[in-house]
Amino acid sequence: MSVSARPYVRPCKDPLSRPFWDGLTAHQLCLQSCAACDTVRHPPAKHCPACLSEEYNWTTASGNGVVYSFAVIHNMILPQWQGSGPLIIAQVRPVEVPAASVLVRFNEATNLIYGDLVNCDPSSVVVGLEVHGVFDDVDDGLTLLRWEPAPAASVRDRSESAR
Repeated sequence: MSVSARPYVRPCKDPLSRPFWDGLTAHQLCLQSCAACDTVRHPPAKHCPACLSEEYNWTTASGNGVVYSFAVIHNMILPQWQGSGPLIIAQVRPVEVPAASVLVRFNEATNLIYGDLVNCDPSSVVVGLEVHGVFDDVDDGLTLLRWEPAPAASVRDRSESAR
């Protein structure tokens, strides 16, 4: 079974998260950025975790990141997902989010994005693996962000040009 053929719970596209989901539909990774201190955050929130400002903008991120943590699931519990493993779920730190912010200033989940890691052998996944986002048009109403390994030089080159 292909990744796109799996049944998915539909996301709640509330007013706060709609720009993120609309960005995915347009094949762009849009993240909230604090208008007061420029802290990039995900998931979307009403207040900045750094300065508590309620003002924010949306910025188009490069889609590049680094695997922070991962799990390989070999046995699918849901009957409709049987035979579709292994599934690699990764926490990815976008390059736009400073490492110090993730590890020191904020709860780790504040600036990490979960997603399937695709197009790679599960035995080759390591913490620190550089990845880039790929957009999976599951159906007309749902585009999901997935991650795949990226050539190391291309991730560094694109993140430098984004600064």
